[in-house]
Amino acid sequence: MSKRKSGRSIGLIAMFLLVCGSCGDYGNYPLFNSQGHALVSVTSCNEARAYIAEMFTEQLLGGNYWGIRDGMVFDENTDAAAPQYPAPSDYTTTNVQEEGVDEADIVETDGEHVYVVHESDLIIARSWPPENTAEVGRVALGGHALSMFLHGDRVAVFSQSANDVFADEYRHSGTRVTLVDVSDRANPQILRQVDLEGWMVDARAIEGQVYLVMNAYLNAYRYDLHSLKVGIDVDWRNAPNPKLARLRAKYQLLPRVMDFVADLPLSDILPKKIEHNQRTPLLRCSDLYRPGRVVQPGIATVVSLDMHAATDPISATGVLGGGMEVYASLDNIYLAQSSWAWMWGDEQEVETHVHKLSFDSRGDAPAYQASGRVSGWMLNQFSMSEHAGFLRVATTDSTWWDDSGGNNVFVLKHSGRELNVVGELVGLSPGEQIFAARFLGDRAYLVTFLQIDPLHAIDLSNPYKPRELGQ
Repeated sequence: MSKRKSGRSIGLIAMFLLVCGSCGDYGNYPLFNSQGHALVSVTSCNEARAYIAEMFTEQLLGGNYWGIRDGMVFDENTDAAAPQYPAPSDYTTTNVQEEGVDEADIVETDGEHVYVVHESDLIIARSWPPENTAEVGRVALGGHALSMFLHGDRVAVFSQSANDVFADEYRHSGTRVTLVDVSDRANPQILRQVDLEGWMVDARAIEGQVYLVMNAYLNAYRYDLHSLKVGIDVDWRNAPNPKLARLRAKYQLLPRVMDFVADLPLSDILPKKIEHNQRTPLLRCSDLYRPGRVVQPGIATVVSLDMHAATDPISATGVLGGGMEVYASLDNIYLAQSSWAWMWGDEQEVETHVHKLSFDSRGDAPAYQASGRVSGWMLNQFSMSEHAGFLRVATTDSTWWDDSGGNNVFVLKHSGRELNVVGELVGLSPGEQIFAARFLGDRAYLVTFLQIDPLHAIDLSNPYKPRELGQ
C-alpha cells in the first residue's frame, strides 16, 4: 500500500473514532457497506429495522435525483345473438421477449373476442366475424387500468387502486389486481380483488401463474425524521472535505434514527395488502432480502398469484432497495437497478445491479438465488437475456453528465450467491448510447446513436469470449 493510501485510511479511521466516541457500542449501529453482490436474507425484524434506519439516514443526508390514452369504443349490441361461424384459424397474441413467458398488455384476444382495458373498465367485445363486432361485456375496476393477462377463461387486470387507499402525503397509491371469470363473456364475474401497496413496474405470467413486480417508496420525511437533524451540521456539500463532513454527520445522525425506528411498528413501514376490507402485511421480515450496501430507500416486491385459484394465499418476496427493469425466462426472473437512479453516492459509479430469483415452485413467491454487478446503465428489459445457463447484459457507460464512455456486453454465470462476469466486450461506439438491444440465441445486436445508427452484430457462441462480427 502506498503511503498516500495508507495515510488516507488511517485518517478515516481516526475521524471515525472521533465522531463516534459517543456512539457507544459500534455493534449496535451496523453499517451495511459490504462490497459483495449477493443479497442477504433478513433474519429478523431487528435486522430489517437497522437496514431501514440506515436507508432513512442516507435519505436525510443525500440529494434527490428523480428522473390517458384514447381507447377503443364499441357499439353495444348485447341483445343480438351472434351468428354461428367457424372459429378463426389463427390470431395474434402479445409480442413477448421469451416464448412461453407472457407479458402484460392493454389488449388481448382469444380469436373470437377482444379484451381491452380502457380508463377504469375491462371491455369485452365480440370480434368474430368482423362485421358483427360489438361490445358484449364490461367490468368496472374502480381505478385507472394499466394492463392485463388473459389465460383461458380468466383475466387478471392491473389498475391503480381506487381512492388512493394507501396514499398520504409521502406514499404512492397502490396497485389493484382484479381476477375476472370471463367464461360467460356477456356476464363477466369478479372472482377476486386485492389492493397491493406500491406502484406497478411490470408483470410476467407462465401458464396462468402471475408474477407482479412493484416498488414501494420509503420516505423518511413521512415520519418527521428531518427533526432529528437538529444540532447536527448536515451541510456537508459546502465543507472543505465533503466526504469526511458527510461521514461525520452520518455517524452522529444514525444513532438517532436507529432509536426512532426501533419504536416504529414495522407494519407501518412494510408494504400492505387490502382484501375484503382487511388490511394485512404483504411481507414478513423473513420475506425480505437486502443488498450488502444501502441504495435507494424503497422495497421491490415480487408477488405471485394464480389466475385459476381465486382463494389461494398471495405470496411475495421483497428486496430492500428496489428494481426498475424486469426480465424473465421460463425458469427465472431478474430485477435490475442502474445506479444513476440511486439517490446518493459520494463517489458514485455508473453501474447496474442484477438480482436473480427462480420459479422453483409454481404458486410460491420466486426464491432469491444470486446477484451481480456490471459497469454501465441498462436501457430496458431487452438489455437482458438468459441462454444456456448464462445471463447476457448490455449496458452504456455514457450518461447525461459524461458522454465519453462506450457500450458493453457482459456474460454472467451463476455460482453460489453470485452472478460473476465470465465474458465481456466493452467500449463499443464511444460517445454513443444504446437505443435498442436484442439477443437471439448465440447472437446479440446493438443499435447505438449519435448522428447515424450503427448496428453491432456480436457473436456469443463462446460466452467466455464475446466478439464483434461486424458493424
